[in-house]
Amino acid sequence: MIYSCLKYIAARLNQNLKHSYQLTEDVVLLADLNEQTDGVSGNTNNKITITLANIERDATPFQRQADPYIHSGQRALTGSQPLYINISVVIAAHFTGTNYPEALKFISHVMAFFHRNPLFDRQNSPDLPVETDRIFLEIENIQRHDLNSMWSMLGSRYLPSVAYRIRLAIPDSEAAVSVTSGISTPDTRIDTERGR
Repeated sequence: MIYSCLKYIAARLNQNLKHSYQLTEDVVLLADLNEQTDGVSGNTNNKITITLANIERDATPFQRQADPYIHSGQRALTGSQPLYINISVVIAAHFTGTNYPEALKFISHVMAFFHRNPLFDRQNSPDLPVETDRIFLEIENIQRHDLNSMWSMLGSRYLPSVAYRIRLAIPDSEAAVSVTSGISTPDTRIDTERGR
């Protein structure tokens, strides 16, 4: 669920950047910065990276299911309430040396893209992963005194970046407790064989 969500966001952002800057190679990837010894080595150089920083339960979810029934066509799936979570991610621009201005350009584009597209749902994004019906992003303000701790945790020095909180609902892990057929009407026909 978390992987498919972040993979989808990375793909949408990558598609937009490639189109905007006429790029032929992918420029956005998911990366664990703890595995980068200097924060910019390996395949993250001259890339935009998305890194998971935290997962927490959302006590005030943006969408609550009023009842445990999820209607799908002619079936009604009975399950427990979804688990609502907040995912914190850091989107960083790994451009160094004379490419540093590119970092500023790309991180600005990232912010503009998510400002225009803070919500991905079935109406505007029918290709969403099947595990979720909605992905909502908002900028997460990191206080200056917390930045050092965050980048130490990520195992990297500071790079031009922006943090986002992504709000998600994780469906019942059992998928469905039971499946019932669609609503049927009772048979009200008169039995003529048995004489009314």
